[in-house]
Amino acid sequence: MTYQFEEFAYDPARRVLSSSQTKEVLRPQVGQVLLFFLERAGEVVTKEQLIQAIWGETAVSEQSLNLLISTLRKVLTDDAKNPRFLLTLPQTGYQWIAPVQRVSPTPIPSHRWRMVVPIFAAMALFALVFQFFPRSHPPPSERMRIAFWPFENQTGDPNLQWVELGLMDMVAQTCGYSTRIEVVPAEKVLQYVRLPTPDSQNLCSRLGVDLAVTTQFQTDEVGYMAKLSLQRPDGSQAHQVIRGKDPLEVANRIGQWVLRRSVPLQPNLSLFQQFTEDSDLNISYASGVQALLTDGPAAAQPFFQKCVQKDPCFLLAQLQAGKIAYQLGQGEWAQSHLDELALEARSRSAVHIEAACHGLLSNIALHRWQIDSATQHAEHAQGLFRQLNESLAVATMQGQLGYIAFSQNRMAEAESLTRDWLSGAQVAQDRLMEGQAINTLAMVMEAQGDWLSTQSLCFRAIQIFEDLGSDPYLAIARGNLGYFALKFGDWRLSEAQLQGAFQLQATIGDQRSMVRILLCQALLKSGLGQIEDSLALLAKCQTMASSLGDRFSGFQTEILQIRLFADLGRDGSALIQRLDQELTPTDMADLKAQFHLASAYYAWRNGDVATAQAALDQVPEALQTGSSYFFGRALVACSTGKAQAAKRDFEMAETTSQGDWSQVLRPYCVYAEAISRGESPIAPPIGYHMH
Repeated sequence: MTYQFEEFAYDPARRVLSSSQTKEVLRPQVGQVLLFFLERAGEVVTKEQLIQAIWGETAVSEQSLNLLISTLRKVLTDDAKNPRFLLTLPQTGYQWIAPVQRVSPTPIPSHRWRMVVPIFAAMALFALVFQFFPRSHPPPSERMRIAFWPFENQTGDPNLQWVELGLMDMVAQTCGYSTRIEVVPAEKVLQYVRLPTPDSQNLCSRLGVDLAVTTQFQTDEVGYMAKLSLQRPDGSQAHQVIRGKDPLEVANRIGQWVLRRSVPLQPNLSLFQQFTEDSDLNISYASGVQALLTDGPAAAQPFFQKCVQKDPCFLLAQLQAGKIAYQLGQGEWAQSHLDELALEARSRSAVHIEAACHGLLSNIALHRWQIDSATQHAEHAQGLFRQLNESLAVATMQGQLGYIAFSQNRMAEAESLTRDWLSGAQVAQDRLMEGQAINTLAMVMEAQGDWLSTQSLCFRAIQIFEDLGSDPYLAIARGNLGYFALKFGDWRLSEAQLQGAFQLQATIGDQRSMVRILLCQALLKSGLGQIEDSLALLAKCQTMASSLGDRFSGFQTEILQIRLFADLGRDGSALIQRLDQELTPTDMADLKAQFHLASAYYAWRNGDVATAQAALDQVPEALQTGSSYFFGRALVACSTGKAQAAKRDFEMAETTSQGDWSQVLRPYCVYAEAISRGESPIAPPIGYHMH
């Protein structure tokens, strides 16, 4: 069913909004709210109905709905003050006022994918994008840069949906084997998927290529055929019709024809040379690529597993299987698999496969806080990419090393490495990677206490990801901004960004990032004094972190639980004892400091001032500068009759906090002032839990 209104037509099955001049794939929630209105044209719809329809039982603020409505208006070019489509009813809701006609669908080329970029490290915030076959490159100026637009499946056969992105990727891989060609990765091409197929000058300029290839895939009386168009920046075009008895034969001939037209001196390469001689496996691989780029890793996993089980020597499928297992939280299997694959790739001189394995292994080690191992894998991968003259991949690993330095509080080194990564992305004109580097640089600036720079960088990254239509990276960027706003005391901004990020991550299925967002939301609830709600979020967070093997987030969750147990008068002694044993052998200095501060607060709440002081004494001197430390020291001073010292430390804690966190600390300053006057006030009921 298609809905027509004024100059627009909306196909909800594909989420395609089209007019005579534009065609756009809407984001899931935007498409959902548009369909909700179209099905209720003329009816008055309340805000509560909309929130229930879009978010279900998930608690969201009215601001989230306002942002969604604003986005819909922007897509429809609808003015809220003089609406053509959506009338706002103050204090009530909305009403769709344009006539709507329902019509039966007509066959059109399929553009139903949405971009799901593989994310190798939710905390490191970047993906490695590269081709996987060994080749030696001439200087970049001598190489032709080619982009393959997704195939348009015009066969009408739903079983051939995989040709759209699967065959596109396989033909690109075949041409990428040439030493004279640089193929734009599929992930980057899909950044522009919301656009209608543009003219050649527009397409080539947007992608920064010498040649763009568009393909219409059809059937005829013999078998299958592809109508190709090679488009150049000057507007010139070349066209060709290629036929074959099956889709893979057509794809193979496409690759050979493109090679002949683009670099005539290159040998004719066979698609099967690069993949396998088993057409069934090639189709499984192509279907896996299609699923990965449209529905995510869980949907793609069975296709790559089939390839691996049938042909263990299919290295590219082996790599995809390891990467997806890691994304789905199967860390142990992924590590073992990638270790073996790296050795196999080395024995077969498949240098790109080996380098990619070490990049993934670095991320796995970092999530387990195995810093030395993470560094070794990253440096090994970077060295291999440098041998292959893969400058963008070298820059990406520079970013990985920067994040490792960040995790170890080596901020000057982290900033230098991250800026190198950003420069590499800008030179390569890769906006997706530029956004990732900016996002990571924001983390570094936040750690140095520069909120203005942090906020500016976050909004820059968000704008880039919104422009590209990249929901996975937009979710991470919004989650980061929500976390940073929480630390700097802007609770309203934090709540809005965290809610938006969680909704995106729930749609995408990135559980590692969801754990981090839940932890931030729990901390926000504690600041608001909603302790039971905070504990409920922490329990959910702990379950997810445990299933993913995310020790760092698991420890953070339990440390905050200690503080909340203290506020509620619950027994947390067993948790403190266990965490002490588990954290002692690690090198997580920040987490150890947070643990000692939480233990000090718990002891003070239970009247054990000596234990509280002993816990404070275990915080390293270099980390005795934050507001949480001053807060803990002030509590102990209050209990030992040192009223003036307590007053000074509470004021220091308030000074080193910002925004709403300062307001939480204000009652404690008043509390200390009363003690200094010889009074016996009751301590504020809720503690200060920012760390």
